[in-house]
Amino acid sequence: MEGRELLAGLVRESGGKVDIMAGGGVNDSVIRQMIPATDVTSYHMSGKITLDSGMLYRNPEVSMGAPAATGGIGEYQIFRTSLEKVRAAKAALEEAGKEI
Repeated sequence: MEGRELLAGLVRESGGKVDIMAGGGVNDSVIRQMIPATDVTSYHMSGKITLDSGMLYRNPEVSMGAPAATGGIGEYQIFRTSLEKVRAAKAALEEAGKEI
């Protein structure tokens, strides 16, 4: 929701000639709040969830990624896009009567 005033201003200034897209922390709840506050109708989201990796052999002496403390994910985790999160975002747009 941070930056919603700027986004609303950009939507007004664009006069419908430029599609303004919001991103960063977007989910269905954010979309439901942003549409009435900004009239933004395009959103960028990952819809990600964190899963345990399928790695069978796990050597604690060998690092395979960036530590979570530095912005990485856990040693044995992977990101995936959640179909449920994407469907929920789509439903939020449809509820607001926005074209998908």
